[in-house]
Amino acid sequence: REDMPLLLPRDDDKDEDSDSDSEDDSEENDNGDSTEDEGVFIPLVVNVTTDLSILRFGLELVGFELKRQLRVRRSLNNDRFKSFYGVEPPTVRALYEDLCKLDSSTTLRDLFMTMNWFKGYDTEHVLAGRWGKCEDHIRGKVKEYGRMIQSLKSKKIKFGGFHPEE
Repeated sequence: REDMPLLLPRDDDKDEDSDSDSEDDSEENDNGDSTEDEGVFIPLVVNVTTDLSILRFGLELVGFELKRQLRVRRSLNNDRFKSFYGVEPPTVRALYEDLCKLDSSTTLRDLFMTMNWFKGYDTEHVLAGRWGKCEDHIRGKVKEYGRMIQSLKSKKIKFGGFHPEE
């Protein structure tokens, strides 16, 4: 899964009898990754899949850095998002969650790349420039994710409940 950085408030309830008198304030977390203790926030990497994080991450991938996103109204960012991906962030979030159930190695970036191809039907060369990957990678991922999305059809699209004469 695609992880996005998130800053969480620091837990100030540390044990006062700590033996750490070293000048290096970095710590190692359970994953062996080192984190800097700056006194106010401890940066952690977590999986964030809220509608707002999907919107922001998707727009950043296609060139709208956060600073630009924050300067405009939310409806304009939603319009931009739909222009690149064809649907709104809640739809992408739900699709991403469903795909992660099928394959835990699903990445949000590759899903966005596939959705962008669905929307614009650009050539591999155009996608290679936009997404910074080679044509072979893009071709493989778009086919893989397209098949995974297609496999959800029988689970997500249901017909029935119609009057027998319809």
